[in-house]
Amino acid sequence: MTPLRQQMVDAMQVRGLAVRTQQTYVDALARMAKYYGRSPAQLDAAQIEAYMLHLSKDLRRSFSTINQVSSASRFLFRHVLGREDRGMQPPVARTPQRQPELLGREQIAQLLGACRRPMSRMLLQVLYASGPALSEALALRVCDVDSARDRMCLRIVQG
Repeated sequence: MTPLRQQMVDAMQVRGLAVRTQQTYVDALARMAKYYGRSPAQLDAAQIEAYMLHLSKDLRRSFSTINQVSSASRFLFRHVLGREDRGMQPPVARTPQRQPELLGREQIAQLLGACRRPMSRMLLQVLYASGPALSEALALRVCDVDSARDRMCLRIVQG
């Protein structure tokens, strides 16, 4: 292990980064070093940006892969090399927003009609109408449903 890599790992451990994050950052910097044939400490912002452009255009990598390179190099420059130069802040790629796919009335009727047990149908109706996240839906209990005539409420815990 090179001294720079060891410094990087030590800095990440001191700051409490997850083990998987540490591996991801080290791998991203190793690939960039291999691409340029020299240590990432010798690179400047323009070269890092060119590498990210190469990942995007030539290799068609995802935004998350480009963000990993950006975050890893930013961590290296700030926390390991101590460079606070404004030019050493590689841009972070934006992740495109994806709109959820909505079901049509017929599809909803088919889905609810496919339930053979009334309890399953009721559960699907409540979840579809209230729209909780998966983790919130899985944590629901009977006592979390307030079905008074004047109001219908779900109590979401740790939502």
